[in-house]
Amino acid sequence: MPTIYNGVPWYDQQHQIVNASGGCLIQAGAKYYLFGEYRQAKSRRFAGFSRYVSTDLEHWENTGLALPPQAAGLLAVSRIGERVKVIRAQTGQYIMMMHTDDERSFDPIVTYATADHLTDTFTFQGPLLFNQQPIRMWHIGSFTDTDGTNYLLTHEGDIYRLTPDGTAAATKVVSNIAPGTEAPAMFHFNGHYFLLASQKTSWEHNDNIYFSADALSGPWVRHGAFCPPGTLTYDSQTAFVALLPTAKGTLPMYLGDRHTFPYLEASTHVWLPLTVTGTTLTVANYWASWDWQQHVNKPVRFIPLAWTGQTTDASVTLDFQGTGITITGQTSTHSGFALVTLRDDQGQIKAQTRVNFYSLLHGDEPRYRSPQMPLGHYQLTIQVTGTHRDWYDKAWRRYGSHGDQVTITGYHIDHPTVKHTKASITYHASKRPFMIEKIDQQWQQSAVAQPAGKPYYQWLQSDVGQGELTIEDQQITLQPGQGILINLNVSYAYHSATPIWQTSRLSFGGTAIEELIPALHAKPALLFPVLGNDLFGFIPTQVQQQKNQSHQNYQESALVQEFLTKLKPYTAHITADPNKQKLAAKTLSLIQSHFRENLTNGKLAELTNYSVQYMLQTFNELYQTTPRRVLTLYRIIQTKQLLLEQPDLPLSQVALQCGFNSEAYMIRAFKRQAHLTPGQFRIIMQQFRD
Repeated sequence: MPTIYNGVPWYDQQHQIVNASGGCLIQAGAKYYLFGEYRQAKSRRFAGFSRYVSTDLEHWENTGLALPPQAAGLLAVSRIGERVKVIRAQTGQYIMMMHTDDERSFDPIVTYATADHLTDTFTFQGPLLFNQQPIRMWHIGSFTDTDGTNYLLTHEGDIYRLTPDGTAAATKVVSNIAPGTEAPAMFHFNGHYFLLASQKTSWEHNDNIYFSADALSGPWVRHGAFCPPGTLTYDSQTAFVALLPTAKGTLPMYLGDRHTFPYLEASTHVWLPLTVTGTTLTVANYWASWDWQQHVNKPVRFIPLAWTGQTTDASVTLDFQGTGITITGQTSTHSGFALVTLRDDQGQIKAQTRVNFYSLLHGDEPRYRSPQMPLGHYQLTIQVTGTHRDWYDKAWRRYGSHGDQVTITGYHIDHPTVKHTKASITYHASKRPFMIEKIDQQWQQSAVAQPAGKPYYQWLQSDVGQGELTIEDQQITLQPGQGILINLNVSYAYHSATPIWQTSRLSFGGTAIEELIPALHAKPALLFPVLGNDLFGFIPTQVQQQKNQSHQNYQESALVQEFLTKLKPYTAHITADPNKQKLAAKTLSLIQSHFRENLTNGKLAELTNYSVQYMLQTFNELYQTTPRRVLTLYRIIQTKQLLLEQPDLPLSQVALQCGFNSEAYMIRAFKRQAHLTPGQFRIIMQQFRD
């Protein structure tokens, strides 16, 4: 019987990925037409709307683009085209509706195209008008009632009744019935109307919710999630609801998209049966594979496999005989993308795609299914790419993964030969000298605990405020302007010791770390009491570049190598003469406790009972900088903290309390280190609070 496979790639007749998210499913006779967004790697630009045809919802034929990009105008390649929906007008013509926008999402317009047959290439017509004006909304949906009347749905829950020819909106039936939502879908079943919608969490999945009414004009009742709360709608977002004729009667089927931003071309589908009881709507269970004609789960037995790849180019190869293979894997907030490649016995690539292992949910389920091939000998290679899902929304809130890990837990071979029921497995370890697992800044550092440590080196520096750390059984206070490097698989925990604690963090690995930082060998961690301005500002600068250059590859070896090269000289204090260590530490302590005073080199030398020359020479030898530079940096850190704690304090008072002899000098020094003025810093932090 026909089977729907969820959360894994589907393939067309050429073994190419079915690339059709955000779309709809239309039945015409014995055929089903799937329309969707045709996506290209790491791009949101419009590449056309795809069309696939099937007779059983398992095997798909690509019939080409239903609507290609236009030469210019609202659906040119420079714009965005999303949420394609196709209806049949009461005139018999087919109407394709879509949301189009500019790349900044500042110009949303609902537009439409027409075709006489579902197999035709649609002709773009322009904006779909209401009261002679374009409808400037996004995340549209469509609904056809039992009497053939068609409706346009928009985000926030607006419903428009279309004209009989479907080329304009005749009336607005109801407004704002689902505030705070997008991705609407609607169906009518057993005398009730149901509206499904997603909450607004950018590309992150959430618990989609539903509403019901006995009439389109309302009243509409909000019911909450239709999948078990906390499942994030089984890691998907609503796209459409189809009413399928099955052996057991009409089945409402939820069509959801499992987005894999920024590689949207690798997005997968989650199609599951909806259970309707009165006005209660549920999808009680996630079925990885199921028979939609009989409405039953079709579980698959997997052979266990335990493999985790952490670093770029680590891989595992499964050599098998059969017609195909399915892979299960774990998802987590520290996981990334794998490149999965299927080759035949001649080494020819038969299929290749990226597979996402990131999710807010920690789960274990099928992540990849190969195309069905002739019985033969094949190799499947799963390689860590060193990339992961992360992005920022319009408010510069960060979403996505904090790592690149790929974990495989099992496999299933389709139609294995009698002599070869299992795969032969080969492991390939990474040999990269440097790689990044995570780089970020925390404007308010939350508590972190890693009892077993992590398989990466951890760098943590205190930008503003201070934190309390526990490294194995050692207690450490990380003062402003200090950093610590934690070794592999070392137990650690930290939390804020002040009302405000801002940090910069770098998690990295590689085969050449201890060669560059030999002082770390056999030690749980290295504390760096002083950071020069170039080292202190390195991570914030890289994070800012990451924001300004979306999807830049921060897994490059050069970045880690540059950071460690800057860090290495600061290890000199670890092996220095104990008397010199005491002198440098006392000088630093005096700077931290007397930063508000007119602290000269002569005053520091007097307080340490050493000559100016010897004090300066020792401090520079151990800390690779001068007391004057450390004093200025420490004053800037205190300036940031005061701006955060007292946002209304005049800058002249801030300068005075932080040891600067004038407001103008404070502004110059602050801008030189932070690349923005104290006033700009205050505005950014106020926006962050808001």
